[in-house]
Amino acid sequence: MRYETDRLGSRIPVEYMHLEGLYNIFNTKVAFGARPADFSQFDVEITMKLTYRTPMPGFKFFEANAEPILNYDGDMLEELAWDEDCAWAEWHSVEDPVKGYELICTWNKRSLKDASEAAEFEKLSATQADKWALTIVKHQTATQENDSAGFTGRLRALVNAFHVSSQAHFVEEFAADAPSVKHVTHHHMVPPPTVLERVIKDLFEDESFEDQHEQSNHRSVLGVKAAPTDSLFSRFCLHALRFGTCNIRAIAVLWIDFVREVRWCWDEGYRLPRVSVVHRSPDLESCILHQKLQMLALCIEEKALQGVSEKVDNSHAVQDLTVNGTKETGTKIELFSEDPDSGRKGSAGPVGKLMLLKANRSLHAPLTQKLPVFTEDMLEEREQTLSTLRNWDNFTRIRHQRNVLASDMAAFKAANPGAVLEDFMQWYSYEKELHPVDFGEGYLPGFTEQDEAAENGKPLKTLSHPDNVDIWDSVDACAAFDQKPLFDYTREAEKVLHYLETIRPHLLLAQMLACSFAVAAHTLDRSVNNLRVATLTWELEELSASMESVLPSLEDSVKFGYRTPEEAADWQNKILQLCAVFQRVEENVILATSLGKKLGSAPRLLAALINHHIEPHKVPVARVFVEKAMTSNRWKDTDSSDERKVVASLFTILNSDASWQPSSSMGHLLNGHEPAFREVILFYPSNLEETLADLEEHQPEQVYSHRMYVHGTLNEIQVAHVVASID
Repeated sequence: MRYETDRLGSRIPVEYMHLEGLYNIFNTKVAFGARPADFSQFDVEITMKLTYRTPMPGFKFFEANAEPILNYDGDMLEELAWDEDCAWAEWHSVEDPVKGYELICTWNKRSLKDASEAAEFEKLSATQADKWALTIVKHQTATQENDSAGFTGRLRALVNAFHVSSQAHFVEEFAADAPSVKHVTHHHMVPPPTVLERVIKDLFEDESFEDQHEQSNHRSVLGVKAAPTDSLFSRFCLHALRFGTCNIRAIAVLWIDFVREVRWCWDEGYRLPRVSVVHRSPDLESCILHQKLQMLALCIEEKALQGVSEKVDNSHAVQDLTVNGTKETGTKIELFSEDPDSGRKGSAGPVGKLMLLKANRSLHAPLTQKLPVFTEDMLEEREQTLSTLRNWDNFTRIRHQRNVLASDMAAFKAANPGAVLEDFMQWYSYEKELHPVDFGEGYLPGFTEQDEAAENGKPLKTLSHPDNVDIWDSVDACAAFDQKPLFDYTREAEKVLHYLETIRPHLLLAQMLACSFAVAAHTLDRSVNNLRVATLTWELEELSASMESVLPSLEDSVKFGYRTPEEAADWQNKILQLCAVFQRVEENVILATSLGKKLGSAPRLLAALINHHIEPHKVPVARVFVEKAMTSNRWKDTDSSDERKVVASLFTILNSDASWQPSSSMGHLLNGHEPAFREVILFYPSNLEETLADLEEHQPEQVYSHRMYVHGTLNEIQVAHVVASID
């Protein structure tokens, strides 16, 4: 057995580029040294593999990768706008990672009787091949960490800004163009005022909340304490990532202007855009900054209502009050008309057929004040105050803790002259919306749980707690609109603005970091939520788990500081690992989005390609077989097309000028595209061994060739043959 090869380059004879010529070479020059008549009854068998390649505009193939063409001046508009409808397109544009495709078409054994059949076989289209295998070609570029495409590089810059933010007590210290700022960071570039003005205009542009479901579900998806994805603060964080180089000075300048605009909204009574408040209460599961903005939005709303109510006589209507525990905002409540001699004031009307126990009069429900509003830090401060008051006079602590109950008792007395505590108990038990349990233990410690015997019309025994009796006896009758407001919107608004203006940079950056990771991850999830790829879902779940394990510790590290340098180093390693996980997931999402645009009508093929590229360690080459029709039950019910037609559409049809010319092409065109490589094996059938055994008796010294291997392109051809000698 011996193996011989030969190679032809530059000037290739035309016949060598076609199967007919290769067939003749095999039969006459290489195949057998015996008389041709002895083997005329045997057909030549052939197997063939064709490789088609199509690069994207501006790129060329180099080995297994795609490389950009230097000084390319062709049309690349479509390439630059490929992601214009993606979820991240508003914030940045990324380069399409798919730079070309490689398709391998394989023909299994075919029998050729003569050279004319070889010529006819060459005219077959690539669509008639037995197997198709598709590979996508990417362009690998080495980039610096902060130059990573998409959100990853900016998030790393935000992490760097967070680390240096602890070196100042006020945001204004970083906004100044001073040597101290340049000392803590090498990046201190700030965009021009026109860019700043454009960002602020976008932030405070009045927007309607069309995607409320996204805001309510942001925690269930990510599990991170951040702002809703379409909220004002989340949008601020997204702008901050793209503002300048996301350095600490640029963030400080943007924040100062942001707070100035927020104060203008309060002063002018302008509604804060993208700040939604559900049930008139800040979302305690969101970050503190979002809660503060919700609090300010409520204050602006109350300010607007107060401006309307000042134009209306209190004897005819009352604003900012509640009836039967409802907390609707902006509802105008008409007072119940009754005989002035009755002495009632602030009545909303009788409660069913209930009567006062010690007066022959109907029991009326009073108009009550709205409950005060608290953010998370205010609740913590309130608990700390109550803990301090435990060492003081008991009645002072109770009165501070139960100001809501005292307000309701005073309003009830004004609406029901001559009422006793038991009457008040009847009203609370009759109106479920005003049941004491609704206030929680923080307001009414006497109501630790709902009395099982408390039904409509039956008094609550727990209300007779001595502390509550003391409050009843101490308060005077006073209608709700004559009382001191439980919620002083002016004071609370100024407190919010003071918080925003004096927030520590370290605390601001901590909340920005958590919110930025959350909203960026949500954007990636939204980009591929229509793709049915389990591996991609697992990748996003892994990212969420990494965020849940790292980001919640941010607030604790800011509030209490690191106990040891080891803890600080450990958190630093965790945040760097989170950035690495985010980068990997973002690259996979971008790749999946690009493939989804091109192969969306072939879901099985799309899922297989994405899985192969996400898990490269499981397959050496991400080559996926292309099916003619859907054979898997999983994809039969989907809106899928013939995969071969979808893949063939990737190879754009060439014009007539580039059509096939028999004198210069190897044939087997795919939409006018010639194969970049052609590998052919010519051989005789396996039963030739018996014939060779017969010939051994007559020609013991003859030499026979079994196979010929051909690997060719338009520029060169390599021929090899395996020779077996019969001894």
